Amino acid sequence: MRDGYINTSRAWWPSGATGKEPLVVWYHGGGFCLGDAAFEEELCQRLCRGLNAVLVSVNYRLLAPDYPFPTPINDYWDSLQLRLILELRVDKKSGFILSGSSVGGNICAVLSHLARDAGNINITGVYLGMPIVVRPRAVPEIHQASYRSYEENKDAPCLSQADLQLVIGAYNPDSESPLYSALLWPNGHADLPPTYFQKLAAKEARKQSQARNQAQKQLHRAGIEARKQERLRKKSVAQLRTMGLPIPPELEDPITNPEAESESQYESASEGGSGSGRRSGSERE
Repeated sequence: MRDGYINTSRAWWPSGATGKEPLVVWYHGGGFCLGDAAFEEELCQRLCRGLNAVLVSVNYRLLAPDYPFPTPINDYWDSLQLRLILELRVDKKSGFILSGSSVGGNICAVLSHLARDAGNINITGVYLGMPIVVRPRAVPEIHQASYRSYEENKDAPCLSQADLQLVIGAYNPDSESPLYSALLWPNGHADLPPTYFQKLAAKEARKQSQARNQAQKQLHRAGIEARKQERLRKKSVAQLRTMGLPIPPELEDPITNPEAESESQYESASEGGSGSGRRSGSERE
């Protein structure tokens, strides 16, 4: 690193690697205060196998008084320029992807701009999973009307607004610095590599949950009505039999309870198991 610090990384090669594989660099999440290069090892192994690519996960110095912002970004940028570019046996022309989720997505967004501006690192694609691209207090006025997720998801069970404020407050980046708020990059976003954003679909999940709840309520009401009609049917059949009268065809078959039928189908579907894939590839530190 630029200050003499020796950083480490972890890499996975697909079985039978020839040196012609593309390179995918993964930047882990953890709020700048948790995790390491092995933090999302299972995901990296799956990507290695599924993409037949070399996967590299890089460490950075976690949040501490001695390593304030922008130390993590500097660590990643130095690693991207030196170790990954010069030492790995891969074919970066076939693919050189920067990828990460959460704060890892924040880091990727920044690095893709730095790489473009440097002009000597040919990134072919970027994956940003639920990234932070601007600090809430620094959202430009022109975008403020569209910046709704921060409030809409303030009570999210996974990462609430209070949790996010705690993490960002501890990291304490300069709100206006493009090394944190990539949306504010001074010379814009033209000529960046193809970039895929994946959002945390909390709003869509809430809608689906509401739809499921509504369907369950309707099914429950239908079940109540079916049980009521079945009781009346049984009562009528019993009365007719007591009087020695024939049972009409419409009273012979029990009335189906849609709620009970749905629960039975769910239990049957839940009995199946799921297999697990084998681990392949090698890893090095």
